[in-house]
Amino acid sequence: MRALILVGGKGARLAPAVSDVPKPLAPVGDRPFLSYVLERLVSAGVEESVLLAGHMAAKVAQQYGGESFGGMRITCVTETRPLGTAGALRHVAGLCRGDPVLLLNGDSWVHFDVGALHVAMNRLDAELVLSTLRRPDVSAFGSIEADENGRLVRFTEKKGRGPGWMNGGVYLVTDRFVDRIPPGRTLSLEREAIPAALVHGAVIGVSKCEGPFYDIGTPDGYRSFCDAVKAGMI
Repeated sequence: MRALILVGGKGARLAPAVSDVPKPLAPVGDRPFLSYVLERLVSAGVEESVLLAGHMAAKVAQQYGGESFGGMRITCVTETRPLGTAGALRHVAGLCRGDPVLLLNGDSWVHFDVGALHVAMNRLDAELVLSTLRRPDVSAFGSIEADENGRLVRFTEKKGRGPGWMNGGVYLVTDRFVDRIPPGRTLSLEREAIPAALVHGAVIGVSKCEGPFYDIGTPDGYRSFCDAVKAGMI
Protein backbone atom coordinates (compact mmCIF):
# COMPACT_ATOMS: atom_id res chain seq x y z
CA MET A 1 0.00 0.00 0.00
CA ARG A 2 1.15 3.54 -0.78
CA ALA A 3 0.77 6.60 1.45
CA LEU A 4 1.03 10.24 0.39
CA ILE A 5 2.08 12.61 3.18
CA LEU A 6 1.43 16.36 2.94
CA VAL A 7 4.56 18.10 4.22
CA GLY A 8 4.47 21.36 2.25
CA GLY A 9 2.87 23.87 4.64
CA LYS A 10 4.71 26.96 5.90
CA GLY A 11 3.88 26.47 9.57
CA ALA A 12 3.33 30.15 10.38
CA ARG A 13 1.49 29.42 13.64
CA LEU A 14 4.27 27.13 14.88
CA ALA A 15 7.02 29.66 14.07
CA PRO A 16 7.28 31.05 17.64
CA ALA A 17 8.39 27.57 18.78
CA VAL A 18 10.00 26.09 15.64
CA SER A 19 11.10 28.22 12.68
CA ASP A 20 14.33 26.78 11.27
CA VAL A 21 12.80 23.59 9.88
CA PRO A 22 9.42 22.75 8.29
CA LYS A 23 6.71 21.57 10.67
CA PRO A 24 7.10 17.84 9.98
CA LEU A 25 10.78 18.07 10.94
CA ALA A 26 10.09 19.77 14.29
CA PRO A 27 12.31 18.00 16.85
CA VAL A 28 10.59 15.67 19.29
CA GLY A 29 13.13 14.11 21.61
CA ASP A 30 16.05 13.07 19.44
CA ARG A 31 14.25 12.84 16.08
CA PRO A 32 11.81 14.71 13.81
CA PHE A 33 8.06 14.58 14.35
CA LEU A 34 7.61 13.00 10.92
CA SER A 35 9.42 9.87 12.09
CA TYR A 36 6.53 9.16 14.46
CA VAL A 37 4.07 9.46 11.56
CA LEU A 38 6.22 7.11 9.47
CA GLU A 39 6.36 4.61 12.32
CA ARG A 40 2.57 4.57 12.42
CA LEU A 41 2.48 3.85 8.68
CA VAL A 42 4.97 1.01 8.99
CA SER A 43 2.87 -0.56 11.74
CA ALA A 44 -0.20 -0.23 9.46
CA GLY A 45 1.52 -2.25 6.73
CA VAL A 46 2.26 0.60 4.33
CA GLU A 47 5.02 -0.36 1.88
CA GLU A 48 5.79 3.03 0.31
CA SER A 49 5.43 6.64 1.42
CA VAL A 50 5.70 9.68 -0.84
CA LEU A 51 6.40 13.03 0.81
CA LEU A 52 4.59 15.89 -0.96
CA ALA A 53 6.93 18.76 -0.11
CA GLY A 54 6.90 22.51 -0.67
CA HIS A 55 8.16 24.89 2.00
CA MET A 56 11.80 24.04 2.87
CA ALA A 57 11.50 21.01 0.61
CA ALA A 58 15.27 20.59 0.42
CA LYS A 59 15.44 19.93 4.17
CA VAL A 60 12.69 17.32 3.91
CA ALA A 61 14.45 15.62 0.99
CA GLN A 62 17.79 15.72 2.78
CA GLN A 63 16.29 14.04 5.85
CA TYR A 64 14.18 11.35 4.16
CA GLY A 65 14.36 11.45 0.36
CA GLY A 66 15.44 8.23 -1.32
CA GLU A 67 15.73 6.41 1.99
CA SER A 68 13.80 3.62 3.64
CA PHE A 69 12.21 3.66 7.07
CA GLY A 70 11.58 0.39 8.86
CA GLY A 71 11.58 -1.35 5.48
CA MET A 72 9.15 1.17 3.96
CA ARG A 73 10.34 2.96 0.82
CA ILE A 74 10.35 6.77 0.96
CA THR A 75 10.49 9.22 -1.94
CA CYS A 76 9.99 12.98 -2.08
CA VAL A 77 8.06 15.03 -4.65
CA THR A 78 8.44 18.82 -4.60
CA GLU A 79 5.81 21.26 -5.88
CA THR A 80 7.13 24.34 -7.68
CA ARG A 81 4.52 26.60 -6.07
CA PRO A 82 2.05 26.18 -3.21
CA LEU A 83 -0.85 24.03 -4.40
CA GLY A 84 -2.85 23.44 -1.22
CA THR A 85 -3.87 20.03 0.06
CA ALA A 86 -6.06 19.13 -2.94
CA GLY A 87 -3.73 20.68 -5.51
CA ALA A 88 -0.80 18.72 -4.11
CA LEU A 89 -2.83 15.51 -4.42
CA ARG A 90 -3.78 16.29 -8.04
CA HIS A 91 -0.12 17.05 -8.80
CA VAL A 92 0.73 13.38 -8.15
CA ALA A 93 -2.37 11.89 -9.80
CA GLY A 94 -0.16 9.36 -11.54
CA LEU A 95 0.67 7.81 -8.16
CA CYS A 96 -3.01 7.27 -7.39
CA ARG A 97 -3.91 4.82 -10.15
CA GLY A 98 -5.17 1.36 -9.29
CA ASP A 99 -5.55 0.58 -5.60
CA PRO A 100 -6.68 3.34 -3.21
CA VAL A 101 -3.92 5.32 -1.51
CA LEU A 102 -3.66 6.78 1.96
CA LEU A 103 -3.38 10.56 2.22
CA LEU A 104 -2.44 12.18 5.51
CA ASN A 105 -1.03 15.33 7.02
CA GLY A 106 2.63 15.40 7.99
CA ASP A 107 1.98 17.70 10.95
CA SER A 108 -0.55 15.58 12.83
CA TRP A 109 -0.52 12.15 14.46
CA VAL A 110 -3.54 9.92 14.90
CA HIS A 111 -3.98 6.22 15.58
CA PHE A 112 -5.98 5.57 12.41
CA ASP A 113 -7.34 2.17 11.33
CA VAL A 114 -6.52 1.28 7.70
CA GLY A 115 -8.81 -1.75 7.79
CA ALA A 116 -11.78 0.34 8.92
CA LEU A 117 -11.16 2.85 6.12
CA HIS A 118 -11.22 0.02 3.56
CA VAL A 119 -14.38 -1.49 5.04
CA ALA A 120 -16.19 1.86 4.79
CA MET A 121 -14.99 2.39 1.21
CA ASN A 122 -16.13 -1.05 0.08
CA ARG A 123 -19.46 -0.85 1.87
CA LEU A 124 -20.37 2.49 0.33
CA ASP A 125 -18.45 2.17 -2.96
CA ALA A 126 -17.01 5.54 -1.88
CA GLU A 127 -14.55 7.64 -3.85
CA LEU A 128 -12.93 8.83 -0.65
CA VAL A 129 -13.20 7.92 3.03
CA LEU A 130 -11.98 10.18 5.82
CA SER A 131 -11.19 9.35 9.41
CA THR A 132 -13.24 11.09 12.10
CA LEU A 133 -12.72 11.54 15.81
CA ARG A 134 -15.17 12.41 18.57
CA ARG A 135 -13.97 15.46 20.51
CA PRO A 136 -15.45 17.17 23.59
CA ASP A 137 -14.95 20.55 21.91
CA VAL A 138 -14.64 20.96 18.13
CA SER A 139 -14.49 24.77 18.12
CA ALA A 140 -10.79 24.78 17.18
CA PHE A 141 -11.23 22.26 14.38
CA GLY A 142 -14.68 22.54 12.87
CA SER A 143 -16.89 19.48 12.63
CA ILE A 144 -18.30 17.07 10.10
CA GLU A 145 -21.84 15.83 9.58
CA ALA A 146 -22.62 12.36 8.27
CA ASP A 147 -25.87 10.48 7.66
CA GLU A 148 -26.93 7.25 9.33
CA ASN A 149 -25.18 5.20 6.63
CA GLY A 150 -21.79 6.82 7.24
CA ARG A 151 -21.86 9.10 4.20
CA LEU A 152 -20.42 12.58 4.60
CA VAL A 153 -23.03 15.33 4.34
CA ARG A 154 -21.00 18.46 4.98
CA PHE A 155 -18.11 20.12 6.74
CA THR A 156 -19.03 22.77 9.31
CA GLU A 157 -16.57 25.62 9.87
CA LYS A 158 -15.06 26.49 13.24
CA LYS A 159 -17.93 28.09 15.09
CA GLY A 160 -19.47 27.48 18.46
CA ARG A 161 -18.22 25.23 21.20
CA GLY A 162 -19.27 21.76 22.22
CA PRO A 163 -18.82 18.09 21.35
CA GLY A 164 -18.83 16.70 17.85
CA TRP A 165 -16.96 14.75 15.20
CA MET A 166 -13.89 16.30 13.61
CA ASN A 167 -11.87 15.39 10.55
CA GLY A 168 -8.86 13.29 11.58
CA GLY A 169 -6.91 14.26 8.46
CA VAL A 170 -6.35 10.69 7.23
CA TYR A 171 -8.01 9.76 3.94
CA LEU A 172 -8.35 6.67 1.77
CA VAL A 173 -8.51 8.05 -1.78
CA THR A 174 -9.41 6.55 -5.16
CA ASP A 175 -8.34 7.80 -8.57
CA ARG A 176 -12.02 8.59 -9.25
CA PHE A 177 -11.85 11.33 -6.63
CA VAL A 178 -8.41 12.58 -7.69
CA ASP A 179 -9.63 13.02 -11.27
CA ARG A 180 -12.34 15.41 -10.03
CA ILE A 181 -9.69 17.92 -8.87
CA PRO A 182 -8.81 20.51 -11.55
CA PRO A 183 -5.09 20.28 -12.40
CA GLY A 184 -2.68 23.15 -11.85
CA ARG A 185 -4.79 25.00 -9.28
CA THR A 186 -4.25 25.82 -5.61
CA LEU A 187 -7.11 24.11 -3.79
CA SER A 188 -8.03 22.87 -0.32
CA LEU A 189 -9.45 19.41 0.22
CA GLU A 190 -11.76 20.40 3.07
CA ARG A 191 -12.90 23.80 1.85
CA GLU A 192 -13.09 23.19 -1.90
CA ALA A 193 -12.42 19.77 -3.42
CA ILE A 194 -14.53 17.60 -1.11
CA PRO A 195 -17.53 20.01 -0.96
CA ALA A 196 -17.44 20.31 -4.77
CA ALA A 197 -17.38 16.53 -5.14
CA LEU A 198 -20.40 16.22 -2.83
CA VAL A 199 -22.34 18.76 -4.91
CA HIS A 200 -21.66 16.66 -8.00
CA GLY A 201 -22.90 13.45 -6.41
CA ALA A 202 -19.70 11.81 -5.16
CA VAL A 203 -20.03 9.34 -2.31
CA ILE A 204 -17.66 10.34 0.49
CA GLY A 205 -17.54 8.02 3.47
CA VAL A 206 -16.50 8.51 7.08
CA SER A 207 -14.76 6.04 9.38
CA LYS A 208 -14.72 6.53 13.13
CA CYS A 209 -11.30 6.55 14.75
CA GLU A 210 -10.61 6.13 18.44
CA GLY A 211 -7.60 8.46 18.49
CA PRO A 212 -5.60 9.85 20.20
CA PHE A 213 -4.99 12.85 17.96
CA TYR A 214 -2.20 15.43 18.06
CA ASP A 215 -1.77 18.45 15.80
CA ILE A 216 1.60 20.20 16.08
CA GLY A 217 0.52 23.21 14.03
CA THR A 218 0.61 25.46 17.09
CA PRO A 219 3.15 25.79 19.94
CA ASP A 220 0.62 24.35 22.40
CA GLY A 221 -0.12 21.38 20.15
CA TYR A 222 3.58 20.78 19.58
CA ARG A 223 4.32 20.83 23.31
CA SER A 224 1.40 18.49 23.93
CA PHE A 225 2.84 15.91 21.55
CA CYS A 226 6.33 16.26 23.05
CA ASP A 227 4.85 15.68 26.50
CA ALA A 228 2.96 12.61 25.26
CA VAL A 229 6.17 11.11 23.86
CA LYS A 230 8.03 11.78 27.12
CA ALA A 231 5.22 10.11 29.04
CA GLY A 232 5.40 7.01 26.83
CA MET A 233 1.94 7.57 25.40
CA ILE A 234 3.10 7.39 21.76
